[in-house]
Amino acid sequence: SGPSGNPDWVTDMASSFVTGGSDIDGVGGKAAAGMVHALAQCIPGILEALREIAKQGTPEKVHVTGHSLGAALASTFCAALAMTRAGSAATLGKTVRKGQLAAWPWDSVQGWFFALPPTGHKDFCDAFARTVENTAPYCDGDPVVECSKSVGTMDTASAGRAGWLLGGGGYSAGNLEKLPKPASSAGSENPHEIYLIRAALVTKLGRANVPAPVRDAQPWGVYNTFRDV
Repeated sequence: SGPSGNPDWVTDMASSFVTGGSDIDGVGGKAAAGMVHALAQCIPGILEALREIAKQGTPEKVHVTGHSLGAALASTFCAALAMTRAGSAATLGKTVRKGQLAAWPWDSVQGWFFALPPTGHKDFCDAFARTVENTAPYCDGDPVVECSKSVGTMDTASAGRAGWLLGGGGYSAGNLEKLPKPASSAGSENPHEIYLIRAALVTKLGRANVPAPVRDAQPWGVYNTFRDV
């Protein structure tokens, strides 16, 4: 009897806050309901993939990343790992830290959250920023990021300012890093797009300091069908 429609938009718009409960412990704060519920649905598939990877050995470092809605889910996953309720056997974090995955370096997970939307209440997001090592890059003018209460109205473009004023009051769990929109981009190009964030990061690092195979790579493809992919 709940919301229906495109599941990505339902998840994004379900921004009312929930306590951590058995899903994640918000350390006295609250996470966005849509992200918590979506992550719970993803966990079986995530565990299956991680167990396959674990057959190759134990990693030295774990990075969790995503773009837009994927960034929000990635940050919520990191919260589940790092902010679990002491003594609880039901948290998502403890579900992941079992069996062959128990030896993985979960306490030093690093998050990379590109174009991160708002993900929770201020207390929750402040606790997350103190607990999880992360960077959340975005291009100036991205309304998906700039509707967050973590970004002041004077720091946003008009679309972001409207979202900030009209939005539900969510904050960003990640450490936001605003990057100038690449000078090479056309005025009509959406600053939310991942390829522009990548170009902005290369510019920030200084093109001469970025290895040529990385700097000049074109890691994008357009396919007509999934069969072609």
